[in-house]
Amino acid sequence: MQEKVFETVQGYRLIGIETEPNAQFYKERYRLPMSLAKQALNGIWIRRTRIGKLTFLGHEEIARIRPVTIFDTEYDPPQGINAGNQ
Repeated sequence: MQEKVFETVQGYRLIGIETEPNAQFYKERYRLPMSLAKQALNGIWIRRTRIGKLTFLGHEEIARIRPVTIFDTEYDPPQGINAGNQ
């Protein structure tokens, strides 16, 4: 899998790999079977490789997805990541 930059409509830049959590994750986090949780959540899960977290982005939040380059930096103020210029 290739790392990608997920740019949001709020102007955040998240770097990671698109992934799909397993059934145990959905059961522990939402207390729902995987099939019901996936129906309720309309978006994608991103494994944030540079900060080691799993983040959910709704499809309506994503402005652009592109391959990452060595010059890319993350910008995610809620996580305390303010690297680079916006």
